[in-house]
Amino acid sequence: MNATLPRALEVVTEAMSLYQPLAEQLPRMFGRRLFVAYHALSDVLGGLGRTDEAAHLRRQLDQTDGSEPAKG
Repeated sequence: MNATLPRALEVVTEAMSLYQPLAEQLPRMFGRRLFVAYHALSDVLGGLGRTDEAAHLRRQLDQTDGSEPAKG
């Protein structure tokens, strides 16, 4: 496991907590950014060996195009 992945998980989780309320208020401006953060989270989870969580999140992301805020 990459030693930076636990820190990456903290950072992406923080980014999502910042983008979530912004995407709800201004979806055109921040919805896509939140969507990208969720994709980053799925990559980090996969890298950490949390493959079931990563796969579940990817399935959820596949059901949206990123134009609506993702629901955590």
